[in-house]
Amino acid sequence: MRLHIILLALAGCSSSELGEVTADAQLDAAPSYKEGYVEILGRKSITLTEVAGAFLADEPPVAVRDDGPCRIALRNRAMTPTVSAGTLTIAGGAGPTVTLSYDPYTGYFKDTYGPSYAANDQLTVSAAGDAVPAFSTQIAFPASVTVTSGTPAILNKSGFTATWDLTTSPVRIRIGQYPSGAPQLSITCVFDGAAGTGMIPASALADVMMGGSVVIQVTTTSATRLMVGEYPTDLTASEWAVLTQVPVQP
Repeated sequence: MRLHIILLALAGCSSSELGEVTADAQLDAAPSYKEGYVEILGRKSITLTEVAGAFLADEPPVAVRDDGPCRIALRNRAMTPTVSAGTLTIAGGAGPTVTLSYDPYTGYFKDTYGPSYAANDQLTVSAAGDAVPAFSTQIAFPASVTVTSGTPAILNKSGFTATWDLTTSPVRIRIGQYPSGAPQLSITCVFDGAAGTGMIPASALADVMMGGSVVIQVTTTSATRLMVGEYPTDLTASEWAVLTQVPVQP
């Protein structure tokens, strides 16, 4: 259960990292603005589909920087209020239809067990509308990937490398850390799936705190950004390959 809660926070940190907003634009933005995200994560090995999302009406200040293929974000999201878009539905493809009700504390979150989505399944993501207006859009589910470097046991701040069997979809590596009383850290790096390897440099890991743990997630991914009324919204579909929580070492 704790890993699911951490994953929800990790998914939440994606809301600006894969979009077209630059770091300077983020830092120069007014302290109050609107944004949203919806992430669909599938894991065929245990036939699990997990959906996380939120629409944020008063996002705290954000520190964002880019380092090679990575975007590093520090966010004060602990008290960020969410708003309702009504019932959220994901339908289509080989997987289950998922219906989520709005929760004022977490936004949207649900685990569903059943048939898994297949590569290139066209998924329709729609919301009935409320404070956030109704919308309906589509996203293609990505191909799967096998990580040949295995599940990491530690994170070394000197750098992180993963290898995988070649795939047609981009491969995303996320590293998240959620220390008590400090901003949430999310490092999101996207690599060419056909390259078979991805390396996160030490400079991108500079904000990782010693003495704690991090969550490491490796997925294939497809992503798009749309405007839902006044809410720039990142929509992501991902296929899990690795999800683990590990200690940090120098």
